[in-house]
Amino acid sequence: LRNWLDNLGGPAADRQIIASYMQQDNYTAALSLANIQTQLYKLNEIEIEANNDLIEIITLCQTLFVSNRRFETLDENEMGVLKNIAARQPSEARALARGILNAYYDITYDDCFDMPTTTSYKKGQANADIWAKIYGLEIEVNPNPARSWASFDFKLPETGTSALLEITDLSGSKVLSVKLNGLQGQYMLDTRDIANGMYLYTFTCGKAAKTGKLVISK
Repeated sequence: LRNWLDNLGGPAADRQIIASYMQQDNYTAALSLANIQTQLYKLNEIEIEANNDLIEIITLCQTLFVSNRRFETLDENEMGVLKNIAARQPSEARALARGILNAYYDITYDDCFDMPTTTSYKKGQANADIWAKIYGLEIEVNPNPARSWASFDFKLPETGTSALLEITDLSGSKVLSVKLNGLQGQYMLDTRDIANGMYLYTFTCGKAAKTGKLVISK
């Protein structure tokens, strides 16, 4: 898995590699990879802050592991680190911090989505995307533009068991229709036999749907 992610490349793939090391309590390897992210990639300020937050969490996990402690035994300073990260912009580190605080200290974070204005109600697609996000339906395609393949990373709401991914060209002709199962996963699309151009994809689960554009350029 790590070899495949390494070949895929990019910060998102590296974060998955880091997560795999953390699952095996190999915090030294996780820290080594996290610490060189700013050297490997041109991260913006927000991404650098998120990476620093991740390093802090890995360091905390390593400290607990070495001292044979559990998350229930965090001191005031360690709790402060997690609370600071939990209050920042969305990132893997923020999700980890909130998950730890919720699981072990019953501290919850209820972020309400901004509801659409009356103007956006007239914009069907904007409204649909907002409700898809509220529903918990997510999908992202990379790389885009795609050359020989495209990866669709998806996440379904907890109440969902499967979703339908459909791709059409701009004339409406269907290029692909595939059923995806599981709460989250990845679908790899071979684009080598698909003509260059812009395509539309629709990801549907129940009454929620999310759409986007896929560009194929070889």
